Amino acid sequence: MYFEHPLPTEAVGQRLCQKFTTCCAKGLSGRDIVEFSTQRHLRWSVIWGLLMVLGLGTSARAEDADKKTAAATAEAKTSHNRKPYPPLRTASGQPAASSSTPLVRGAVPPLRDAAAGTTPPMLLDGKGYLMVGKGELTGSESPRYQIALYLEHAGARAQFGSLLTRAPTKAMLMSESRAQYFVIWGRFAKLLVLKMTKPATKTELAEMFHAGMPEVFSDRTPVELRKDAESLLKLVDHDLAEGQELRIHISEQAQMDLYLDGVKHAGPQNAKLARHLIEIWLGYRSVAHSLRNVLIDKIEVLKTPLTKASK
Repeated sequence: MYFEHPLPTEAVGQRLCQKFTTCCAKGLSGRDIVEFSTQRHLRWSVIWGLLMVLGLGTSARAEDADKKTAAATAEAKTSHNRKPYPPLRTASGQPAASSSTPLVRGAVPPLRDAAAGTTPPMLLDGKGYLMVGKGELTGSESPRYQIALYLEHAGARAQFGSLLTRAPTKAMLMSESRAQYFVIWGRFAKLLVLKMTKPATKTELAEMFHAGMPEVFSDRTPVELRKDAESLLKLVDHDLAEGQELRIHISEQAQMDLYLDGVKHAGPQNAKLARHLIEIWLGYRSVAHSLRNVLIDKIEVLKTPLTKASK
């Protein structure tokens, strides 16, 4: 049996001649030619094999390193335990309630006692009133007076706790008009005491109310509100000398009474008019804008426990 080999083509013959010529130039025989070709292919096979082995080894080492890093990270996360914070304490040194303890719905934190030396409460109709601020209206305004704002202690203190939950610091109480709105809208009695620093006629006093509530006396005001406002102005029936007082009392039911030099004049009962009346001094567009903050700058006095009022 024999195999028939095809005759070499011209291109194959040229390559064989070239190889033979090169080998002859280098002094290689036919046997050497076969060995030279075989060694060259063997060398390239060995080189490619080494490269593949090295590549596979590097890839395996990288995978092992990645696995070790991931395992170390997972172990660190599971073994890491943050130390708990020390328990909070109140100003008296007692442990505070835990934040994880659910609060009872509607419950408010207990009111803290204010600093000692607060002004003794004023007694009016059997109720104690605390002064939360005091100021003086000066300049070209007429009339001129010193003014103090009192709040009925029991009623205001009962509602003050809910305000503290939203604004626990004095800075928060004084920001965004929180304290002013608390007084304006609070369902507790209020007392404003105006002491004249110069004589004031009844016309000047009536004008003070009129200028402080212009929207109440406009043509678009509801008839009932405007009628009650006009009846309030009629209560100012005489002049006040220097040192005499005008007291404005607003009850929890929005009953408004004026005290001119100690004489009581009963006014109307109207919750909306009562708010407009207190806004003369605490409203954003107050004619006495300088008194907006000073009249409530001691509002934290409402934290004090109830005591027996003095006359």
